[in-house]
Amino acid sequence: MDVTPARRFAPARVLWLIKGLGIGGAERLLALAAPYLDRDRFEYQAAFLVPWKNALVEDLERAGIRTRCLDHRRPFDLRVIGRIARLVREEKIDIVHLHLPYSGVVGRIAARLTGVPCVVYTEHNVQNRYHPLTRIANQATLRLCDLTIAVSDEVRDSLLRSPLSWGAPVVAIPNGVDVEGLERAARVPPGVREEFGIPVDRLIVGTVTVFRPQKRLDVWLQAARAIADARPRSVFFLVGDGLNLRELRDMAGRLGLGDRIIFTGLRRDAARFIAAFDVFMMSSIYEGLPVAALEAMALGRPIVGTRVGGLPGLVQDGRHGFLVDFGDPAALAAKVVHLLDHPELCQALGEASAARIRESFSVQRMVSSTEQAYLKLLLSKGRAGARWPASRSA
Repeated sequence: MDVTPARRFAPARVLWLIKGLGIGGAERLLALAAPYLDRDRFEYQAAFLVPWKNALVEDLERAGIRTRCLDHRRPFDLRVIGRIARLVREEKIDIVHLHLPYSGVVGRIAARLTGVPCVVYTEHNVQNRYHPLTRIANQATLRLCDLTIAVSDEVRDSLLRSPLSWGAPVVAIPNGVDVEGLERAARVPPGVREEFGIPVDRLIVGTVTVFRPQKRLDVWLQAARAIADARPRSVFFLVGDGLNLRELRDMAGRLGLGDRIIFTGLRRDAARFIAAFDVFMMSSIYEGLPVAALEAMALGRPIVGTRVGGLPGLVQDGRHGFLVDFGDPAALAAKVVHLLDHPELCQALGEASAARIRESFSVQRMVSSTEQAYLKLLLSKGRAGARWPASRSA
């Protein structure tokens, strides 16, 4: 139900606040959402805390989202709360929308000090993903928010299991991706096989990820070794970067993968790689609702991954791919080999995956649901005549 009244008012001012704007899943969602925002109803701007994570600043600015860095260089420098509060007051912000726990905690405190009408937080991961101190601080301040958005049912449930979070309003709004944009990006020449000289008879297994401990890329490499032994025509792509890149390269060498595996580094054209994969493989020990998995499914790639976080709610086992217990490289490898041996099944699962994303996980649906949540909050705060407008059709 559209909660918007018939009169038109000035757009409500929304501030997105996030720790950094590197190329992680939560950060990329902001850039993905930007083209689909309702600029009649809302005036958006963004702020981030740490200056060295700035890869997506240009993307947001190009999309018309004014973006600034709050120059927060030391983890426990609480002066950042004052900087956030000052920004909120100067810009006359109506809705502060926080992402990720660190910015969530300091942002909630700052927002409440200013008396901003609406405070929203998006939780992108299950709670056991976080350090215990981060988890406690996040949950203990959650009720300072007017609304918390969880990116999957599993993420919502992990929050609500904690007594610290009881009573906090939490709803699930799944992440979404830009299917048409991905398809356009995937078609940009040259093809990945041409770029890297991979013959057409080779089978490609890959992933796109930030190299973090939670991704358990050591398990991924062990699975790749088992797949390579079973299917000598297979090759592997690890698309991404992170602090443990050198260790992973060394491990790939010890496993004898040699030129069978390609570390591409950080790439902005990840869609081209995903479209070239026969199977998208994930080995994480926890996840929220991973954007890379959504993108792979949108491009018709079957997923073989671990049964963690939001993945079981996204990938129906045997219909869109296969899920196994985490920490089991042999099980991952067995499912991948099964798909490589049955290309007709691979294609059927990929087609079902693409249909699922179009139906339930589009970025347009994500943005619309979030903006409707904003409007309901503004109504509940008695802000109907203050700053926000009617719908475009009014």
